[in-house]
Amino acid sequence: MKTAQYRRRHARADGGAVAAAAAALPAYDAGVGAGTRASPRLTWVVVLRGFAAMWVFVYHLWHTLGGVAIDFGFPSGFTFGLRSLFRAGYQGVDLFFVLSGFVIAWPYVEAAASRMRGAQVIDFYRRRFFRIAPLYYVTIAVVVILLHFDWLNGKQNLRIVVAHLLFLENYVPAWVTTLRGVYWTLPTEMSFYLLFPLLLPLVDRHRPWRFAAAAIVVAIAYRVGTAWSTLHGGVSLAWTSSYLPGRIDQFALGMAAACALATTASPATRPSRARVLAVGLAAILVIVVNGRQDGGFDAWYALGPSAVAVAIAAFILVLGRYVHARHRDAAAPRGIVAASAMRLGEASFGIYLWHTVFIDLAVEAARRLSATPDVRTALVLASVPITIAVALATWRWIEAPCIAWSRGLGRAKDVPGLAALR
Repeated sequence: MKTAQYRRRHARADGGAVAAAAAALPAYDAGVGAGTRASPRLTWVVVLRGFAAMWVFVYHLWHTLGGVAIDFGFPSGFTFGLRSLFRAGYQGVDLFFVLSGFVIAWPYVEAAASRMRGAQVIDFYRRRFFRIAPLYYVTIAVVVILLHFDWLNGKQNLRIVVAHLLFLENYVPAWVTTLRGVYWTLPTEMSFYLLFPLLLPLVDRHRPWRFAAAAIVVAIAYRVGTAWSTLHGGVSLAWTSSYLPGRIDQFALGMAAACALATTASPATRPSRARVLAVGLAAILVIVVNGRQDGGFDAWYALGPSAVAVAIAAFILVLGRYVHARHRDAAAPRGIVAASAMRLGEASFGIYLWHTVFIDLAVEAARRLSATPDVRTALVLASVPITIAVALATWRWIEAPCIAWSRGLGRAKDVPGLAALR
């Protein structure tokens, strides 16, 4: 069986929209409330989230509108890399997982906190739950209603819905994509959150790459094991390679990047703008090359996710050093472009959860109206402003209030900088 079937299985949203994004976007919920913005130290991370969410969104649009058959108007069929760039968008999940490891670890490693006490662990779990669950549950309710009225393709029953509410759908293969394909990333995020208090003491702030290297070995060994089990052991486990421990390397590399940035001696290690650009382009190249691999259980199946995560972590580290050393970060982004990128970053979790709903609603509307191809394309493209508007609204009226409320319940204020990530 082809690896592509496993790689893309959990990237497929119901009704044909492919959802490989990821993951519950990193739980960066900096000081929210009326008129507030993220911590000045990490607004660039929020902007990265917005970029990643929109890249994933564009990938889903591309796939829905024809995918590889789209020639972008080039008569020769050669698209100068555009097809490969769009095709690689499903790996937004890798970026989100690495960013999640970075963001969750940042306040602790910056404060040189190597472990969490009991009250801090409880507070951490509570904040993570209220960062992810409220909007997730709202979208589940909407999806269940739409499924009931046959406006979305999928399957629902009480067991499936309860499994999703408990973040357990990944443990039953038949349930993973029954409501929404994008939901598979949320149990993976939650698994990392559960493990984080145990992982934190294992990370040496000054030698974090040892921890990352060990995690890479574990993840690769697991992926190799799933391939062997599927091909020779008679038990198909390849579908689990997208979950922990198959993705622990990506979270660990994000944690390592946070440590390396927190211990950077600025301005001695200040990178140039050219270096940031070069590392960013190299990361995109690695992502694109990995995205083009559609073979069987080959080296890319085992090594590809790790290679992508290493490239992403390197870019995050270099970009972070560039921003922090030059004090280019600001609590209030200046300019229309910067402010818009910040807003998209804040609403990125909503964009992730909502966009396949509106794409598939557009496809269903086109089917019921017997729309022409041009009208169908227009309806699908209309999902972009609708999704962004709904995501911004749910950020303001659901996510931000729940984050602020959970922050008020917390006890972990004795960890310097933690309030900036609540």
